[in-house]
Amino acid sequence: MTKRLDDFWHYGYFPQYSAAEVFTQYLRDALSNKDDIASLTEAELIHLGTKILQATVPTTLRGDQVISLSGGRDSRALLGLVLEHVSSNQVNTFTFGTPGTRDYEIGNRVARSVGTKHVSIDLSKHKVLFEDLVEIASKKPLNTIINTYYNNLVYAHYGDTANYWSGFLGDPVAGSHMVDVINWKDACQQFSQKNQFAQSIRLSDIGYDPMVSLPAEPFLSENLMPYYEQLDFVIRQHLHVRSIVTNDDYTVMTPFSDKTWIGFMYSLPQAMRSELYLYRKILMCAFPKLFRMPTKSDHGLRVDAGTTHRKIQKIIQRTRWRLRKPKVNILLNYIDFGEAFIYRDDLRTVIETALEIVSKQSKIATPDFTEIWNIHQQGKIDHARALRQMVALAAHIEAQI
Repeated sequence: MTKRLDDFWHYGYFPQYSAAEVFTQYLRDALSNKDDIASLTEAELIHLGTKILQATVPTTLRGDQVISLSGGRDSRALLGLVLEHVSSNQVNTFTFGTPGTRDYEIGNRVARSVGTKHVSIDLSKHKVLFEDLVEIASKKPLNTIINTYYNNLVYAHYGDTANYWSGFLGDPVAGSHMVDVINWKDACQQFSQKNQFAQSIRLSDIGYDPMVSLPAEPFLSENLMPYYEQLDFVIRQHLHVRSIVTNDDYTVMTPFSDKTWIGFMYSLPQAMRSELYLYRKILMCAFPKLFRMPTKSDHGLRVDAGTTHRKIQKIIQRTRWRLRKPKVNILLNYIDFGEAFIYRDDLRTVIETALEIVSKQSKIATPDFTEIWNIHQQGKIDHARALRQMVALAAHIEAQI
């Protein structure tokens, strides 16, 4: 149990890969035409990619269509796909986050522009109860439970008769998680470093090696799929991200997990996936009106902004942030957990409840969360991520009682 908890303290989830053979065969099948795709011209790739993306959606859509619309690319692409089959007044969009952030403001702007039936939830005013987190924990694997809770608000709002659309796998498959590595061991090392959930403190035991929980051999040949992205696809995306952004109790459509689309995107030459080059081209080709508006993922620029323009914009953003220190960080997802844990009564209660539960677990070795909480409250170090992991463990302990 201690070793498994060390996995959780490091990654924020358990990186077990018992279904690796299923994924391996799935990816081999998906990548069976890699050589044919790699030989096409850019124009041919844009045309083919657009057709494949459009084919990920059934030709007939019935019932309510619900899209969680953020400021990013993937949810907007879903909106474009759905609008090819139904009118905007038949589509429900749902945006949640903190006012003033790009995720929240751009999502709302896109919904207004298109004319969907739109609902937005201001998470800075949405009260979180520990018992609601326990309810989520009773149905989900151990992960960063507050993120899962926020993503499940959409299901609570629209119920179990709607069709939900998730951008799961969108950007990663398109190339956002490309990492240069020397070999499989290097891929595992970089994966374990980049995916340490709480960066402010080591929560795992001093003798714990996060690489031990990763596979000793690659799932596929590097010629079929880059080593680092094998780890990301099989482990992080399917064991962690999927449980946060989808829900098996509801009908959730995930077009970017379509085998033909996955095979197409991973078969592209590296240059076509770097900086999501071809994905951006496809989005502008398929949905030009939607993607004339800025995206959060492109630093408030359009998806077709050049690489240099995006880099300059990123530098400008960071400089403004250091000089002005605005009340709201425009890059936030969800809320500013660091401040909210200190100043919001509901989240302080969540932390204190979780702390009490975890401190009573004599059979489970846990970090000194009382000290971590005290340091966080004093403003010395932002331990919000570590505290979110404590809350997740406490919610799962209560869910098992």
